[in-house]
Amino acid sequence: MKIPHALAQLGTVLELRVEKDGKRSTLSWPRKGLWLCTDSTQKRLYLVPAPKAAPGPLAGSAKRALKGVARAYKRWSEFEAGNVTPATVELGATEDRGCVASIAYRSDKWSGRADDYEHDFKGRPRLCCVGSVYVISGGGFSVTPSGIRG
Repeated sequence: MKIPHALAQLGTVLELRVEKDGKRSTLSWPRKGLWLCTDSTQKRLYLVPAPKAAPGPLAGSAKRALKGVARAYKRWSEFEAGNVTPATVELGATEDRGCVASIAYRSDKWSGRADDYEHDFKGRPRLCCVGSVYVISGGGFSVTPSGIRG
C-alpha cells in the first residue's frame, strides 16, 4: 500500500473499536500518540505517529500534494492550513487488522478548541497496518465539513 506524500492532520486518535474473525477489540493510544489524518481524496483516514521533523526541504511531489491536503483541512476545520511538518514514517508490509466499527478522536475543528468526538461507521471499513501507519479505507465513508460521514 502506498502512503501519500502529504496528509492533512484532523486531530489525534483516542481509540478504535475493531472486529476481526468474530472477535471485538479496542485499540487505544496515549495522549497525542497518533495523529488522525486524511489525504486529498478524503476517502481514507491515516493514523500516523506524531512525527519527528525530518531534515531538509520538501520534495517537489510533496509540495504539489500540499495544495490538495490544504483544501481537505480547510473543508474539515473551516480554518486555513497553517503549518507544514515534514516527517518520515516507518513503512513495512501491509497487515490486515480487521473491520473498524468506530473511532474516537480529539479535534479542534470549527471552534479552535479541542473537543472529543466519536464516529460509528455505517459500513465496515478495513483497518490495515503499514509499518507504523494505520490506514482506514473502504466502507463508503468520507471526510466532510460536518465530520466523518458514512
